[in-house]
Amino acid sequence: MAATPARERSGSIGPEVRRVRVLHRLLLAFWILSPLALTAAPAQDGNAFLAAARLVHSDADAVFPRGDQARWDRWEVALCDADPTGECKTIQAGFLSPPPVLLLYEGPSALSPTASLLVIRLAGAIGLAFGMEALWSVLKPTTERTALLVMLTTLFATPIAINIITLGQNTWILFLSAAIGVQALRNPRRELGGGALLAASIATKLFPALLLVVLALQRRFRLIAMTAVVVIVWFTLGTALLPRELWPNLLAALTDYRAGAVGFVYNRSFDSMLQSTVWPGLVTGRWTMTTTGLRAVAIVVVWFARVRKLDPDVQWAFGWLAAVLLNDFVWPHYFVLVLPAVAFSARRRPALLPLLPLAALASALLLATWSSALFGGLFANAVLIFGVVGLPFLTPVATASGDVAPEVAPA
Repeated sequence: MAATPARERSGSIGPEVRRVRVLHRLLLAFWILSPLALTAAPAQDGNAFLAAARLVHSDADAVFPRGDQARWDRWEVALCDADPTGECKTIQAGFLSPPPVLLLYEGPSALSPTASLLVIRLAGAIGLAFGMEALWSVLKPTTERTALLVMLTTLFATPIAINIITLGQNTWILFLSAAIGVQALRNPRRELGGGALLAASIATKLFPALLLVVLALQRRFRLIAMTAVVVIVWFTLGTALLPRELWPNLLAALTDYRAGAVGFVYNRSFDSMLQSTVWPGLVTGRWTMTTTGLRAVAIVVVWFARVRKLDPDVQWAFGWLAAVLLNDFVWPHYFVLVLPAVAFSARRRPALLPLLPLAALASALLLATWSSALFGGLFANAVLIFGVVGLPFLTPVATASGDVAPEVAPA
């Protein structure tokens, strides 16, 4: 094995790396400040959360309107009230998260429409920027080449970051949780923070609950307990403070929503891809349960064949991509989760680092082609399948101490 330069062994960095890091942080500052330039842009997802928070105490039945036209009319009025751009008639959005998440939005919803959207967009921008800064810390660039590749990743990820910020999406919570990983949670205070992030991810999207399986397989029972405590306290408060009819209304709305999942025009899930390519008659039901079961079996096989031998952060990132692959709705902003998976793998095998800016480019290309059911569906699932099935076999096995196995350590 070739000798490692002293500067890399010591972890110190030269002026060229410092210059790149300054540029990297300036780009992240642009992300954070971008909401100030987006006040004229409609926030489809953010508006839905704010509208639900405004309705929850005065007209709880309209929060999940389903097929009732009178409820839909009241819901659309609330959407327009939450939209400062005047484009509310073009917004087709519903609220489908567990009711307790509205506790996070009640404060911003009390502000003016412009101010409330600015608050949730700033939260998203700051969360995304902290996630990208976490990935820099994961890779700890000590050479100009490595630093430039991370910088390019952030540059190429800017379109998907701006998309998440503009929409008022809360995917930034998932990204931050994925990017921090689990090995950085070295003390109870950090574990509580990590548990709170995972709890917030579950509360907003539901499907991240599958990450609890990864934590159980890693025997991180204290982190599971931290997450459970946050969820229990949060949901108890939500049940006590919010109308109880929200829960049955949510279950009914989710049933209706998922019944049309496969055929939804902008859904790029695995089953939607099958319908748009080789199985036009596929609808939500017995066959989609079968295909989901087959994907779950494949994920379990990959876990026991390879992923269980990798370091815990790689396992964590694998869990996020596996959860997206199993989900019955897949949106373009979920592909920001590919970046932590590649970063954690590249930390173990530096030869994989050029995949990181390519993954960011892929996310931008997905945004540009999302309206194409054929190309968008094939490309989106190819990226997910590579992340779940291909990337783990390119990542070196970790030793018991967590170091790279000697036979695959970088020269």
